[in-house]
Amino acid sequence: MPSQEAWANTPFSKRLRELGWIEGKNIVVEQARSDGKNDRLAGLAEGLVRKKVDVIFAVAPDAAVIAARATNTIPIVFVAVALPTELGLVASLASPGGNVTGVAFNAGAEMQLAKPLELLKQIAPSATRLAVIYSAVTSETVSGTAFTYPAMTDAIRGLGFNASVHTSERDEDLEAMFASMIDARAQAILALAIPFTTRIQRRIAEFAVQNRLPTASDLSQFVESGMLVSQGPDLAETTRGAVDILDRVLRGARPATLPVELPRRFEVAVNLKTAKAIGLTIPHSILLSADKVIS
Repeated sequence: MPSQEAWANTPFSKRLRELGWIEGKNIVVEQARSDGKNDRLAGLAEGLVRKKVDVIFAVAPDAAVIAARATNTIPIVFVAVALPTELGLVASLASPGGNVTGVAFNAGAEMQLAKPLELLKQIAPSATRLAVIYSAVTSETVSGTAFTYPAMTDAIRGLGFNASVHTSERDEDLEAMFASMIDARAQAILALAIPFTTRIQRRIAEFAVQNRLPTASDLSQFVESGMLVSQGPDLAETTRGAVDILDRVLRGARPATLPVELPRRFEVAVNLKTAKAIGLTIPHSILLSADKVIS
C-alpha cells in the first residue's frame, strides 16, 4: 500500500479533492490492490460487492472485466482500458447501456501499436525483428470468452516488423522468456502497458540495455523505468478525466447514459541515457516533439 502522503499526491486523490470530495469526511475510499497479480482480482471485486460500495473505480482491463462480472448493479468507472467494447464492458462508446463507463486508454488498437512503433522505426530503422512481450494469462471478455488482441500481427507487419510474441506468468520464468527473445534474434522490443508488463517494466529495461535492444511502449512510465521511447496517453490526465466521470456518478448520473471518453492528451517520452547505453541517437525531430526527456 502507498504511504498516506504518496496516496494523497496521486492524480486520483488530487482530483477528488478539487471536485469537493474529502477522504474521511464526505467520501471513503476502499483500496483493493492486486499488485499486478490477476488471480487476486475476483476476490477483491467480490469483497467490494459484499461491502456494498457506491461505485467501483477499476484500473486496467482485467480489473474492469472482473468487476463487471461481480456486479451488474453497482456503477463501475474504468480507466486505462484499451478496447472496452470488444471486452464486453459497454455496448458502445457513445451509449454504454449498462452499469459501466469510463475513459478508454487510446483511440483504438492501431494508435496503441502504430505510434510507439513509428517512433522506434525512426530511431532504429534497421530493426525488423520485433519481440512483443505479453501476458501468458489469456485475457477474457465479461462473458468469459477468450480475448485475442485484434489484428496485432497484421498491424505490426504493416509497420515493417516481423513479430514474435513472448509470454511468461511467474517471475521465476522471466529469464526463460528473455532467452526466447535471444533465440528469436530480436532486434527490438515492444511492451504494451498491461498489468504484467507494468509489474516487470524495470526488468525488461535492464534486459534490453544489457543486450543493446531498443524498446518501445505506450506508457511514459516505462521510459522513466529505463525503456527507450513511448507514445501514449498522459496517464495522470486520463485518470483525472475518469475521476470527473466518477464525480458525476457519485452525484447521481447513470453510467448507461455517460459516453466512454477518450484520453484528453497524448505524450511522447524518450530516455537519452538508455539511447546512449545501447549506442543509438534520438533524431532531433523526436526530441523537439517529446513531452518528457529523461537524461
